[in-house]
Amino acid sequence: MRLDGGDLRQLAAEDARLDHLPPIEVRAVTGGSGTMALGSPSISSADFARALERSLVDVGPARNGAETDVLTLDAEIVDLDYPPGAKDMPAHVTVRYRLFDPGADAPRVDRTIRTGFLVPRDAAFTGVERLRLALEGAARENIATFVRGLARERG
Repeated sequence: MRLDGGDLRQLAAEDARLDHLPPIEVRAVTGGSGTMALGSPSISSADFARALERSLVDVGPARNGAETDVLTLDAEIVDLDYPPGAKDMPAHVTVRYRLFDPGADAPRVDRTIRTGFLVPRDAAFTGVERLRLALEGAARENIATFVRGLARERG
């Protein structure tokens, strides 16, 4: 599954910079899997973690390796939703993000985000391919929505 599309790289060009925050390190991503029933595509925790990490590096402050006040981020893929047999393939991804200050037990941010993406019938020949593209698009949009939300919360 490819989650490193242009809409994530574009975040750095937008006003979605996170320079007002300490560096953010992805601690854990859970809830993903490799495939769903009948070999349908899904989103793996590892793929989602890599896309999330790349996005945070692209928009966050430069790291020098000596940071002591690194925020930690946990993400849980809560739900993947799509209608079976749809000609145009919509998919929705729900992710819970929890951002922690150094040493904190309670999250600084605890946000659940649901995003969707629609792949038209003519974008791919098979329904499985349309579903894969729709899930990837919804996951990318989910990460982008989370990053944009953090960028708006400038202190």
